Amino acid sequence: LPEGFRIRSVTPDDFDELALCIRQVFGHGEWFNREILEENASASFYHPDLDLVVVDEDGKIVSFCTFRLDPPTGLTELEPMGTLAEYRNKGIGRALICEGFRRLQKYDPSMLFIGEAANTPPANRLYELTGFTERYDMIQWMKAL
Repeated sequence: LPEGFRIRSVTPDDFDELALCIRQVFGHGEWFNREILEENASASFYHPDLDLVVVDEDGKIVSFCTFRLDPPTGLTELEPMGTLAEYRNKGIGRALICEGFRRLQKYDPSMLFIGEAANTPPANRLYELTGFTERYDMIQWMKAL
C-alpha cells in the first residue's frame, strides 16, 4: 500500500461517503445510497470485518471491496470492488483484495468468486494479479413474479 494510505473496515458512519464513492466508480445514479448499504449490512452474508476500504491520509475513501460470505456453504463473492479513477494503478486495489484474502481465511471459505465483474483489461489484470482465474460463463435464468 502506498505511503499515506491505510486499510480499515467500513463502519455505518462511512455509508454516505461509501455510497458516493461507489456511484463515482460504477456510474450508478442517486438511487445507490446509504439505505442500500444499511440493507446489505443486515444481510446474512455480511461480515463487518470483510467490508473494507482504503482511506488516504485525510480519511477520504479511495477504494472499497466487500467479501460476501454465505455461512452455510462457505461460498464467497467479492462484490463490489472499486477504486476511484485518480487512485488506480498505484497498487491500492491489489493491496485491498489481498487484505480481504487474509481476513477471509479464518472463515475457511469453500470458494471465492467474482460474479458480475467489470470485463475490462484493467479489471481483468487486477483479478489475475490477485490469483483469480477465469473459469466459467454464467447463465442466469430469471422470472418476474
